[in-house]
Amino acid sequence: WNPTTINTTVGSHHYIFSATANQCAADTVMDIVITNNIVPSFTQIGPLCATGTIPAIPTTSSNNITGSWNPSTISSANTHYVFTADANQCASNTSMDIVVTNSIQPTFTQIGPLCKSATIPSLPTSSTNNITGTWNPSSIVTTPGTNNYIFTADPNQCAGNTNMNITINPIVRPNFTQINPFCESEPNIPTLPTSSPNNITGTWNPSLVGTSIGATVYNFIASPNQCTVDTTMSITVNSAPIVSFTVDKTSGCVPLDVVFTNTTTNSTSTQWNFGNSTSSNSTTTAPVTYSTSGCFDVTLTVNSNGCSTTKTINQLVCADAKPVAQFIMTPNTITTENSVAKFYNTSSNASTYIWSFGDGGSSTLTNPDHAFDPTNLAGYTISLIAISSSGCSDTLVTTLSVSENLMYYVPNSFTPDGNAFNNVFKPIFNDEISTENYSLYIFNRWGELVFETHDKNQGWDGTYKSKKICELGTYTWKLEMSQKSNDNKVLINGHVNLLK
Repeated sequence: WNPTTINTTVGSHHYIFSATANQCAADTVMDIVITNNIVPSFTQIGPLCATGTIPAIPTTSSNNITGSWNPSTISSANTHYVFTADANQCASNTSMDIVVTNSIQPTFTQIGPLCKSATIPSLPTSSTNNITGTWNPSSIVTTPGTNNYIFTADPNQCAGNTNMNITINPIVRPNFTQINPFCESEPNIPTLPTSSPNNITGTWNPSLVGTSIGATVYNFIASPNQCTVDTTMSITVNSAPIVSFTVDKTSGCVPLDVVFTNTTTNSTSTQWNFGNSTSSNSTTTAPVTYSTSGCFDVTLTVNSNGCSTTKTINQLVCADAKPVAQFIMTPNTITTENSVAKFYNTSSNASTYIWSFGDGGSSTLTNPDHAFDPTNLAGYTISLIAISSSGCSDTLVTTLSVSENLMYYVPNSFTPDGNAFNNVFKPIFNDEISTENYSLYIFNRWGELVFETHDKNQGWDGTYKSKKICELGTYTWKLEMSQKSNDNKVLINGHVNLLK
């Protein structure tokens, strides 16, 4: 051939074949056309989503070139694919890079927990990384509890589905412990807690508990984001009782009986302290007896509406010691010879005295003297009224006796001769002589005791030791006796003649 090789240049080329000699053959010619290779064309596949449907790779190109691919199927990763055209198609090989992307996870800002009373938002249909889709359920359920919401991404976004748990919290009401009513005089004013026992925080208006009498409403404003509601509390401040009381008397002598009267309004309970170790819980009147002298503080505590007030009046009641009337009078019995009596006042706890002498006479002296009529043998009633500075009194009454003078007669002679006359020596007395403390002694001229008796009715019969008659002569007698009315002692002596 000539040319001897095929020219690969695109175009038509003429080739002459010269037959070798001795073959009896003619020469010939051939025109060979060289055309360009056809490049298979394919629609680019992808990018593909790893979670999507993976298509089959086509074995016929869009310009009808058939062949095969290596790898023959699309994998789940980015891969380079080579297409080898089938023979006799004047087609070149080609390749395709197919990108497989991972699925995008939709991201959403977590909703909630939400409060039942809050404004419920809508579920967003586009994620924060721009994935669109729909939710099931499509709106947030407002019933307290937790619900799961599923997001399904719209097609062709290479996005996966996702879900979100949304919690609706019930409304929690602050459960504050009620502050009890308190007294306006309470030193420790309660404070309003800024956190409830069930952990709701907030502020109060007014912020401080006041002491104005009556009920005040305090508003609690809960801090945000607590799924709660505001609340109120009414706090009552009770008025303290104004203690007052009266007493029927504030002074006197022991035993001093006093009645106290509680005049306080609305007394629920009371406690009296009378200052003398006695007490009472009477809410109205309280009688008390002061048995000892002194001045006493009186205290009344009144409870009303949970409030307590105490009032003390110092030295309200003064009880004076009762005077004691006492006196001594000298003599206890007056006679015609001694008709003036002296009175010695021994009273105690008294400053004023009133004497009454029983004969119409009286005196206010402390220690008076008084002359009496001694002929009034019935005697006199003497009284002393002793009066203290507070007007208390005591009276002593006694009797002043009046007696006749002691009268007696002692004979100076007697004749114990056995006849019917003058046989016994015996003094003669009136009724003023006492039968007690009587003694009669007879002595001879040598001082010897010859007779003794203690019986006023017994005389000396002139014998010695009741035997024989003593010698005639003068004897000495001694007489001891006392007056019946005043017990005054009388001692006299003299002589008596024993005659025959």
